Amino acid sequence: MHVLLTGSSGWLGRFLGPRLRALGHRVTGLDLAPGPETDLVGSVADRGIVSRAFDRGIEAVIHAGALHKPDIARYPAQAFIDCNVTGTLNLLEAA
Repeated sequence: MHVLLTGSSGWLGRFLGPRLRALGHRVTGLDLAPGPETDLVGSVADRGIVSRAFDRGIEAVIHAGALHKPDIARYPAQAFIDCNVTGTLNLLEAA
């Protein structure tokens, strides 16, 4: 199965990506930060990048990309809405 893994450079994603591959899945990683498990660098709040991800033939989504409590000091409130609400909606609509 071809899985889109959001938050692929985060704590969960960097462990989940290799595990999914070991189980025989194809993984496309999407994250704001580049990393070994990230194929597309960008935000789920960006409909264009979400669309580009789905153009690769995504069959399933693991949405592990989000801003959370440790990010409060670094990001404005609107960034939480953009990522956690709008980003999730973008993924749902694309799926």
